[in-house]
Amino acid sequence: MMQEFLAQSWQWNCHEGRMLMAWNNRGLPLHTGVLPPFLYGKGLHNHWVINEALSSELRFIFDASWTITSFYLKDLDQWSDREGFCIQKREENYGMYSCYYLSERNMDCSVKHQLDFSSPLYLPFSLESLLSITQPPDYKFVVCALDHDVYQFSLLQGLPVFEDPLAPSDISFDDCHFGTKCFQRVTKSKSRLVLQILKLGYNVLMSDVDVYWFKNPLPLLYSFGPAILVAQSDEYKETGPINLPRRLNSGFYFARSDDTTIAGMEKVVKHAASSNLSEQPSFYDSLCGEGGSYRLGDNRCLEPETNLTVHFLDRNLFPNGAYQNLWEKKKWKSVCSKKDCFILHNNWISGRRKKLQRQVLSGLWGYDISSRMCLQSWQKTKSTSYF
Repeated sequence: MMQEFLAQSWQWNCHEGRMLMAWNNRGLPLHTGVLPPFLYGKGLHNHWVINEALSSELRFIFDASWTITSFYLKDLDQWSDREGFCIQKREENYGMYSCYYLSERNMDCSVKHQLDFSSPLYLPFSLESLLSITQPPDYKFVVCALDHDVYQFSLLQGLPVFEDPLAPSDISFDDCHFGTKCFQRVTKSKSRLVLQILKLGYNVLMSDVDVYWFKNPLPLLYSFGPAILVAQSDEYKETGPINLPRRLNSGFYFARSDDTTIAGMEKVVKHAASSNLSEQPSFYDSLCGEGGSYRLGDNRCLEPETNLTVHFLDRNLFPNGAYQNLWEKKKWKSVCSKKDCFILHNNWISGRRKKLQRQVLSGLWGYDISSRMCLQSWQKTKSTSYF
């Protein structure tokens, strides 16, 4: 009755369309199993939240959506784990919800713009439909599945994933590692898709799944400006030029959606289509010239027809898998901390199982297969299932 009265009598403005629910934490996570596959960026359903809270038999939950217009947390630090309160917006036509956790910087009406919903998505997702929900200012991501197993796994994770219809059909994880014919065919799909996205008007940060991120590299990558393709160097020698022949790593690069970059990527894709190698040599030979004829200094190239500049990233900030043998160091965390690394690439190793083993044993594995969830820092010391 109170909700009906408020709905008829009050003129809601900045809190219109939001849902506020709260539950007591009791030191335990809200759910005690595997999370449902809520689509990334589309939030969660309030019925599921209520069910989880009540079925635990140790929580009290209340819905104050139409009675509370604002509130203040006395000690914000105690909510730093971001579990306890959330604001939700409901899309009546589709029964979809988005949850935005409160923080010190957005506990007011300024979050209104964050609660806008795009049109609903239907399976199977297309590249175009996913790009429409991952636009700036918040740089988000989409997952391109080059085989059906990865596609199914990503769907269960609630990830924004699409399956490349032109990818090779005979992909095997155990037989599709570096240097194989399968690997050569698969990598060419990546540059083709990047070119497609660039032509749709989106900037692209291409990052292979074996690239571990320590922090967000985008602010630095954006600082290079237009008509510059920024890429990781695959040079393993600690001294000397880092733009030597075929030392451009196509597993991590940033490309802007401008005419110059698109023209350069078209050269790469065309070169790769007629090559018997993977896409990586095509990047270098097309943009830096065969034998490095377009090199500028020790860390750049300039492609003369398109006027596209290629900048090779500092390996101390963006190390590859062979640089300074970082993967073999026992105190790799302190080494990377001193270098202020953005990423670490798990390449320069042959075989999927060897690569996976190195990733896990190094401590740079943040996924628990038993719960289908990413591990938090306080969980990584516990026994965890990886395979």
